Amino acid sequence: MIKVQEVFREGGFSRTSERKMKFKTRDVLINPEHIICIRPSSGALYEGKIDGISNNSSFCTISLNRGQSGLDIVVVGNAIEIQEKLTLLRSKERNLLHG
Repeated sequence: MIKVQEVFREGGFSRTSERKMKFKTRDVLINPEHIICIRPSSGALYEGKIDGISNNSSFCTISLNRGQSGLDIVVVGNAIEIQEKLTLLRSKERNLLHG
């Protein structure tokens, strides 16, 4: 499992204008075997709307397989950072198996 910071809208889905929307982050654990793709996500929607996250932070969308459906989550970090976490996890798993 890898830990990432998911970006989510505070208060769920309401009819407030985009200017008033607030976002938060939370730690989530993802099973790497369920990742379908990782793609860049524009940070324009989130700029200045997430406490504790700098305005020049990057974001990406991770698509997860859920059987007959999928789930997309936006996370803090770029695709390369997520790929590095996955590579590090895989190398640790190989060392444990062949250790």
